[in-house]
Amino acid sequence: MSKILALLPKQLAIATLYLLLSCQLMLAFTSSDGVVATVYPSSGLALAALLINGKRYCGGIFLGAFLTNALISGVPLPSAAINGIGSMCAALCGVWILNYRGKFDVNLRTLRDYLYLVFWAGGISCGVAALIGCTSLLIFGIIDSESYSKNLLSWWMGDELGIVLVTPLILVLSHSKKIPVNLENATEALLLVGLTFLTGQVVFLNWFHNSIGQVARGYWLFLFVTWVAVRLGTRGIVIVVTITAIQALVGAVNGVGFFADDMTKTHLANYWFYIITLSVVGMALATYVGERIQAAQELQQYHVHLEKLVEKRTAQLNKAKEAAEAANIAKSTFIATMSHELRTPLNAILGFSELMSEDETASESQKYTLGIINRSGVHLLGMINDVLDISKIEAGHFELDNQAFDLLKLLQELGDLIRARAESQGLSFRVEIAEDIPQFIRSDSGKLRQVLINLLGNAIKFTQQGGVLLRIYSHALSTDTMTMLHIEVIDSGVGIPEDQQAVLFQPFVQLTQENSAAKGTGLGLAISKSLVELMGGRVSVNSIVSVGSTFRIELPVAIADVEAITVKEYCAAVKNIAPDQPLWRLLVVDDNPDNRLLLVTILTGVGFQVREAENGQQAINVFEQWHPHLIWMDMRMPVMDGYQATTNIRQLADGDKVKIIALTASVFKEQHESIISAGCDTVLYKPFHIPEIFATLIKQLGVGFIYDEMHTVSDSLPIVKLTAEMLTTLPLTLRHQLYEAALNLDIEETDTILSKIRQLAPDIANGLQELAENYQFERIIHLIKEADSQ
Repeated sequence: MSKILALLPKQLAIATLYLLLSCQLMLAFTSSDGVVATVYPSSGLALAALLINGKRYCGGIFLGAFLTNALISGVPLPSAAINGIGSMCAALCGVWILNYRGKFDVNLRTLRDYLYLVFWAGGISCGVAALIGCTSLLIFGIIDSESYSKNLLSWWMGDELGIVLVTPLILVLSHSKKIPVNLENATEALLLVGLTFLTGQVVFLNWFHNSIGQVARGYWLFLFVTWVAVRLGTRGIVIVVTITAIQALVGAVNGVGFFADDMTKTHLANYWFYIITLSVVGMALATYVGERIQAAQELQQYHVHLEKLVEKRTAQLNKAKEAAEAANIAKSTFIATMSHELRTPLNAILGFSELMSEDETASESQKYTLGIINRSGVHLLGMINDVLDISKIEAGHFELDNQAFDLLKLLQELGDLIRARAESQGLSFRVEIAEDIPQFIRSDSGKLRQVLINLLGNAIKFTQQGGVLLRIYSHALSTDTMTMLHIEVIDSGVGIPEDQQAVLFQPFVQLTQENSAAKGTGLGLAISKSLVELMGGRVSVNSIVSVGSTFRIELPVAIADVEAITVKEYCAAVKNIAPDQPLWRLLVVDDNPDNRLLLVTILTGVGFQVREAENGQQAINVFEQWHPHLIWMDMRMPVMDGYQATTNIRQLADGDKVKIIALTASVFKEQHESIISAGCDTVLYKPFHIPEIFATLIKQLGVGFIYDEMHTVSDSLPIVKLTAEMLTTLPLTLRHQLYEAALNLDIEETDTILSKIRQLAPDIANGLQELAENYQFERIIHLIKEADSQ
């Protein structure tokens, strides 16, 4: 009950407005029999009221229509009640139609909403009202059957015109957003409305002279409607159309203007079509312009949103970039630190083992043990270098060691290395080298060797029958000093499916061949591809399942002369400093006492005067007091590092004359450049070899030495010429383990097995060690096969 009472005031207000609008118009505009209104704005009020307030206010529509028919039209109360129900049902029908066709926008921002309102909701709902109302009048004898159809059409036209004129006016004025008012906008609005009103006065109320109105024919209004639609939108259109409709009605009632004869001849039919056309044209233009303006505004808002989004994403990317750079710096710092921490003790291990192996008093057993220590250290150093290489590739710090080398010799060594493994699996192996291939080139021979061993090893691994072919040819580039190497590794193996070829060179991708049990880490091809690309080349693959695969490398290289080839000459051990030279003073600066001891032992052993310092500040003090000829400067030290110490020494008296050799375990290019920029003459990387120390002294100071021609740095162990009969004395298990290690070119496993053999037969182990160190694994395989056959 309380809810009904809460709705009652607004219900009564709607009924009152309905009655007032009907009362005013019913007196002036009715059909010839004085019953049906040809302009009925109350129908527009009814539909607008329900669209704005909701269907629960339909009671106000019924009450207003009932009172209108009972009090104004004078129809019997039952007929008035039926007509009230008809008006209420018509309004409800219009609301239902609008909602059924989709969500209706009461702001009439689109032409679709306006056309649905006028033609669908208006046309059908007005037909419902006309049908119920005229049938009621016929039943109660107010109209006869002959005038039924005429009154039915008049009723429909009157209600439809009421919806066209009143409903958009109420909806737009009650729901449109407030337009910012300024002097310019207000002036333009008043001007347009004023001109429309004056034109209406001329056309419909016969200002000046009736002939002017007849000449105008009412079409002048379309010009102003177009102007209003573009400049003022739907709000301006509904106001202008309402003013025009009122002027036209007043003129028709008074018998003047454009519709002077319309009341008597067509019963306002021309007026109806004119107002409908004017309203539809105006609203179509207004909604179209509004949609374009709204689209432009949305586009501008979206543009602003995108700009803000771009700014936000840019800030996020910059933040992510900074985080990535910080992480990369942290990673590089970690790698540099670990490199220093690992290579520094290795420097002492390799240095002292090398130094002790030169001791003439050392027994063969001791030398053998020192050799194991040295080889193990070298192997560990190789692993550290591999990790550093991978890290440098990822960080973009990788440096190629481009040196001149003999390409044909490299290919021959690779051929000898791979042939034994291929033949052990019953495969053929051939190397085809074009006649015009350059013998001497400049590139990174170590990386090229690594790539080819990987590709050839994979080819043998995935080939069960047939063979492997290594083909090399070249063609000249635009410059005479460069050539393009074409290297092909061709096998008759299981092949690679097309779907796997696309991801073959990605890290950790392994082939999944049904007929191959070969497995791997999935890193080899990814590393090979990275190395080839770092050298400026490209690698590709073409493969057919069950036919074979072809890996192609295209690598640009520089052509070198034979004079550019650095030959590794025989290096004799240093005994002493040659006579008739200055008393060379050398300063060793290192915070690690083991490394200082190593370097001091090497230098004092041949006759140098040496002093020590454990940080940069002590180095400066010793330099000022003692003035050494050369300083071995470690770059990472507490108190004061080598960078600052070098810079400070260069600023002291005679600081520009002393030679400063940097000692570092770092291998990054940026640190090398910063070391040279700090004032060091050259860089020596840890762990170093003894010959490097003396070579540096010769280059920097011109020191002369006396050499021990009978004792080289790498004295060989006594070698016994091996025979198959000698290997038969070894246990069968060791022979088979050694065979597998040699077949797989596994140097580490070979050394492990040789250490076991050495405990049983040192001479045989020394012979096998010599073959392994010279990569003569095919000879080891052949000897084991002969031993097994005996």
